[in-house]
Amino acid sequence: MIHKPESHEAIVVLIPDADPDKDRYSATSAAGRTTVVPVPDVDGAVQVALRLVREGVGRIELCGGLGPAAAGTILARLAERGEHSVAVGAVSFGIESVDGAARFQHRIESQQPMTAGFIFLHPGLDPVEDRGVIQAGGLRTLLVPVPDQSRVASVAADLVEREHSELIELYRGIGSVTTTSVIGAVAARAPVGAARYEHA
Repeated sequence: MIHKPESHEAIVVLIPDADPDKDRYSATSAAGRTTVVPVPDVDGAVQVALRLVREGVGRIELCGGLGPAAAGTILARLAERGEHSVAVGAVSFGIESVDGAARFQHRIESQQPMTAGFIFLHPGLDPVEDRGVIQAGGLRTLLVPVPDQSRVASVAADLVEREHSELIELYRGIGSVTTTSVIGAVAARAPVGAARYEHA
């Protein structure tokens, strides 16, 4: 997927103990900017999403913990404002990953220490040098850019093997073929979800 240099895209993630302003992550290259913002709940996600649109974000993706209902609420709020150019979506999981994703969410709610790996497509960024991390409560969320889709599966496998990631989510246009490769690469050691989106 080709991103215009002026593009600004955002990922909104459910991390109850994080601060949306202090703990946000942003990375920029000639291909554009990616901003990741943690929120405490669905209401927080809606408010942050509307603010991101005012800041010029053209696409917003929500983590699997927020789900399609939150995406639908945001799309409805944008439509009320006559804003139809912003794409909004959410991560979903295939049948092979649903049980694992549910167990991950249950352990998060039980305050158990967990690691999640969020991989996003961003040309011009390096998976090691440009990665970020949000550490809040017992959850460590690794934010890892990849310059092209050919790197995604190996990066996902590395996150599971070396960083002990127990959940993998894919963002910024990572397609179905690549998602399938990731599912194979992690070999059922972690559930894998990918973001799909639509316009208001």
